[in-house]
Amino acid sequence: MQKVNISLVAFDADDTLWDNEPKYKKAEKFFVEILSKYVDEKVISDELLKTEIQNLPICGYGTKSFCMSMMETAMRITDFRISTKELSKIYDLAKSLLKHPVEVYEGVAETLEYMAKKYPLALITKGDTLEQERKLLGSGLMAKFDFIEIVNEKDEKTYSDLIRKFRVQPSNFLMIGNSPKSDILPVLKIGGNAVYIPSAELWTHESTDEAKFNSFGSCYRKIDKIRDLMTLTI
Repeated sequence: MQKVNISLVAFDADDTLWDNEPKYKKAEKFFVEILSKYVDEKVISDELLKTEIQNLPICGYGTKSFCMSMMETAMRITDFRISTKELSKIYDLAKSLLKHPVEVYEGVAETLEYMAKKYPLALITKGDTLEQERKLLGSGLMAKFDFIEIVNEKDEKTYSDLIRKFRVQPSNFLMIGNSPKSDILPVLKIGGNAVYIPSAELWTHESTDEAKFNSFGSCYRKIDKIRDLMTLTI
């Protein structure tokens, strides 16, 4: 990344600072096992994804939305043959996700401390407010951020609004995250800077072609792990 005058650095939360998507993948696997006696496994996963995306405008992101989508999918694709006992298992599965402890990635705390000595730090995460606040509190990282924003969506409008709120120019703003669709592309499109840290797991809905980033030149960088930020020229 070509050296620029960065005045605010923002981080994504889920799968950037702490583990998240693998828990959903594990839950989806159990969900498929419950329904496999009714429908082909591939159909179950495809239908769940379709339902999740359809529900985003009214349910948003997070475990509660995921639970509703699982319940809706289960009833629809089994033609309501699914038992109340099996529905209860799905509900309990979702509830266990809400209670799951936060597992912060190695190197996150020290990297945030290093970055905080050089820049004001913001956390920009999307999802259910109560759930994201619980995870942030459980992470022990809250005090490391100057600004915390929990938003419904992470798109060009959201970032433009936040940048105005923070009173910085897009060219002086840096976003760091694991989602090409939510953390990288919209920031680059409004004239900001972005660092992409691929995660081990990524929800299909969050993926996009990385080739789209090439046209943004030095405004975009890709690193392997969060600790690499401490040696990256910004």
